[in-house]
Amino acid sequence: MGRAEKELNLIDEIIKYQIFLKERYGFDWNDVSSVLEKLKEEIKELEDALKQNENKKIEEEFGDILITIINLSRFLNLDLTDTLNKSYMKFKKRVDKMKKEAKKENIDLEKLNIYELDKLWEKSKK
Repeated sequence: MGRAEKELNLIDEIIKYQIFLKERYGFDWNDVSSVLEKLKEEIKELEDALKQNENKKIEEEFGDILITIINLSRFLNLDLTDTLNKSYMKFKKRVDKMKKEAKKENIDLEKLNIYELDKLWEKSKK
């Protein structure tokens, strides 16, 4: 079993477990806004862990964010992997547009600072 397949299986397992908890114990959020609030809480906890520079806590909080995002996709009735793939393809398309624009303007992307890159990025979104 390859890494991608393991990741897909893990996502499915997390969703099934959450559904089990909901059906068995009623342990679930009431609505999407509750999930979003939980996501904000988890992001704040990650920010705190980053300030403390605690690698174990950073990993733990990042994992909590991922599980919350998986649950958010469930509440939004989105296929997480399909949504992620579409977003990734959109990202790649924008980067390709940036490269074409840079080539057209005879700009070396590797020599641009983050602000110049961001300007090209914003232009690629149009």
